[in-house]
Amino acid sequence: MSQEELADRAGLSVRAIGNLERGAKTRPHRDTILLISEALGLGAEEHNALEQAARTMRARAIEAERPLPDAEVDSRSRSLPRHLPLQQTPLVGERE
Repeated sequence: MSQEELADRAGLSVRAIGNLERGAKTRPHRDTILLISEALGLGAEEHNALEQAARTMRARAIEAERPLPDAEVDSRSRSLPRHLPLQQTPLVGERE
């Protein structure tokens, strides 16, 4: 099934479906998951698996946004997400 067809069946935008597929949207609403589940004709077990996958995505997104404990970073980088480097790197082409 194409993104366009799924979006049409679920009553969602093609962009919303694409964002979920690419991982650009990491916190889908429960209603969105329900609409997709119904559009795909999922049974209860498959629907539960889809909901669990969405919860896992949400938890990972929240964890990635959480600052590191004070012992692991200095005061300048406490608010940075975990996936960013802690040390500054030289700019390309920068002369020392």
